[in-house]
Amino acid sequence: MAGLLAIDVGNTQTVLGLFEGEELREHWRVATESERTGDELGLLLRGLVDLNALEGVAMSCTVPPLARAYEELAARAGVELLQLGPGVRSGIAVRYEDPREVGPDRIANAVAALERYGAPCIVVDFGTSTNFDVVSPEGEYVGGVLAPGVEVSMEALSARAARLFSIDFTQPPTRTGRRSTWFWAWGSACQCPLPTRRRLSARDWSASAWVISTRRTPRTTRPSTSCRGRSTERPGCAPWAGSTFR
Repeated sequence: MAGLLAIDVGNTQTVLGLFEGEELREHWRVATESERTGDELGLLLRGLVDLNALEGVAMSCTVPPLARAYEELAARAGVELLQLGPGVRSGIAVRYEDPREVGPDRIANAVAALERYGAPCIVVDFGTSTNFDVVSPEGEYVGGVLAPGVEVSMEALSARAARLFSIDFTQPPTRTGRRSTWFWAWGSACQCPLPTRRRLSARDWSASAWVISTRRTPRTTRPSTSCRGRSTERPGCAPWAGSTFR
C-alpha cells in the first residue's frame, strides 16, 4: 500500500502511523531504544510496512542518535525522509525567542491542532514530560509550558519516599482519597490542568480555546479539566508533511 509513514520518536516510546491520503490506515507504538542501528530499525519497519511502496517518511525525533539511524535507513531504502526541525517550513509561524530551541514534537502538535481544530488552542502532550503548547488566535505558535511527566513524577516520588510504592495510574472511584493509591493518583492528576488554566486565564480568548490531549492520555486527568477538549492519537507530524509529498 502506497502512503506516507509518519514517525514520532519520543524519549520513551515511538509512534508510527501509515497514512493513505488524509486517512490513518494503521498505527503502531514501540519502545524507544536510543542505541538501535539503522539495520535494526530496518528490520522493525519492514515487519510493519512495505518500504518500497511508501511515498515518503515524515519524522519528528527528539533522540538525536536515532535521527541519524533513521536517516541511514531511509538512504539505504531509497525513501525520501522529511525530518521536522530548524529550517523546515512547517506551515506555522513560531513566535519563540530562539525557534531552534523548540522541539519538533511541539511544532508537530501545534500544526496538527491548528489544522484539525483551528485557533486558538492548547495541546497537552502526555509523555516523558507533560508539554502544554499554545496556538494563538492568529494561528501562531507562541510557546508553552513543560513539566515532568505524570509517570516520571510518580516514579521519582516512589523512589524517594520509603512508604510510597509504585501504582498503576488509573482513575479512583472517588475524588477524596480514602486509600493511599487513590489520593496519590488524584494528586498527580490535579497537577495536569493547572498550567492549562493559568495559561487560559491570562488570555481573553479562554472561552473559545480548544484543549487537545495527545499520546497515552491518563483518564484520571480528563474530568479534572474545566475546558472543552478533544483527545487525538499521535503522530501529529502527518498534517504538515502531507502536502510536501503530494
